[in-house]
Amino acid sequence: KQWYQRREAVVSTQSTGENFDCCGVVGPSDWSDNSVYGANSSTPTSCCKTQYRSDSTCGNAVYSTNDKINDSGCKTSLLNWIESNLLYVGIFAGVICLLQIFQSMFVSTLLRVLTEERFLGEYAQGFTQV
Repeated sequence: KQWYQRREAVVSTQSTGENFDCCGVVGPSDWSDNSVYGANSSTPTSCCKTQYRSDSTCGNAVYSTNDKINDSGCKTSLLNWIESNLLYVGIFAGVICLLQIFQSMFVSTLLRVLTEERFLGEYAQGFTQV
């Protein structure tokens, strides 16, 4: 099945369209192969520009002549968002890595100290009993 025939993919694409002001994966023409929207060359309401989303007829017009819908695809919009936020994503990932390293060092040190105390405790008891 193509992506536009699977319900989960359609819902995901619509949600992405609302959040990133885009339509379809490549563009509005992606919806032409969908059984619901393709018959009349319309698009879902998620493709409508923000100011027209409350208009229930926004996506009903033919997408090629409809200036109320976003004409960019979600793939491009999502890649642009990732590119513009890459610094923040990198900083977040770096902080998580550092926290993991410090946690591993702490656990290693704690394990070593506890092992030494147990060994010294057993050694000290055996030494005093002689």
